[in-house]
Amino acid sequence: MTAPHDAPREVRLLRAASGDKVIPLIETFSLDGGRLVLVFPFLRYDFEHLLRRDMVTASQTRNILSGLFHALDHVHKLGIIHRDIKPSNIMMDSPEGPAYLADFGISWQEGDPASEPADQKITDVGTTCYRAPEILFGYKGYGFALDQWAAGCVVAEAIAVDHGPLFDSGPVGSDLSLIFSIFKTLGTPNEQDWPVSVERQCHFTNRNSKLNHHYRRLVNCLIGARWNSTHCLPNPGTKSYQALRPTVEIWYVI
Repeated sequence: MTAPHDAPREVRLLRAASGDKVIPLIETFSLDGGRLVLVFPFLRYDFEHLLRRDMVTASQTRNILSGLFHALDHVHKLGIIHRDIKPSNIMMDSPEGPAYLADFGISWQEGDPASEPADQKITDVGTTCYRAPEILFGYKGYGFALDQWAAGCVVAEAIAVDHGPLFDSGPVGSDLSLIFSIFKTLGTPNEQDWPVSVERQCHFTNRNSKLNHHYRRLVNCLIGARWNSTHCLPNPGTKSYQALRPTVEIWYVI
């Protein structure tokens, strides 16, 4: 298990977060070779399974979502950020509920010995289309809003006619595809809508530092209202432009 996954921390946080809307941790034990086993109740369904098979009524959906938000309220009061809210982490034994929040494998709590410093949290958390804008732009000081954004995505998916995700991260789960989908759906933010965007530099990781530079310029242009493609994009004849071609097409759509 690599960071931010940490099974011993998961045990500590599950014990700290024990409640009627958090999946109960029955016991733990170690196997030969140092493997740590966590024992949970057997729950037949997860919310994603029910949505994909259209197995829940509107009333059942409300009960399940209510359970999710009660669980988030509980863990947030304890200073825990779940960091992976999605339908498959909401579990129940029946479509009637009750619903439990599960999978605290990458959760964070300030003061926990295995959690990162509050202003240096890992941004490679969450799952594809449920990831919040702040981590897509490399902000390491994120808070509970990370879970609230993902929970909002779950609500949108639950009430959509086809139960499809609200945002699309593309076939390979690209951060830039997800950013484009968010902006296309909700509108492109500017300095007035999102003032924090001009206070922090955007960070995209890529081994090619020159390409990194173009990514940063492009994204800063996307969130800065005064954009100009001549200044934001590399020369169309360069390899950098070809590498950014899918992003360039997104740019012109926006």
